[in-house]
Amino acid sequence: MNTLLSRFLFYFFVEDTAIFDKERLFTNVIANNIAENGSDLEDLFAKLNSRKTDFPNYITDFPFVNGGLFKDEIISLSFQKKPQDKSYINHSYIRA
Repeated sequence: MNTLLSRFLFYFFVEDTAIFDKERLFTNVIANNIAENGSDLEDLFAKLNSRKTDFPNYITDFPFVNGGLFKDEIISLSFQKKPQDKSYINHSYIRA
């Protein structure tokens, strides 16, 4: 999870500082092209770690990012749209 958060933070920083040419590229791709469960984020991360051009059209504008942040694959990257039932967790010890 640390790797995933580091990647998101990096790209939000890139957007805020306008390091790359296209404005809000990462945010727009996440909002408009990535599956709700995040199952295809690995394609985006693979693109960021590669100079190849054989990726889906919606991520071809992303440049190669050298430095190793995107080199490792995140195993089983998939989020659920709805949270799991956590009713079995005892929260009675929490006081307001």
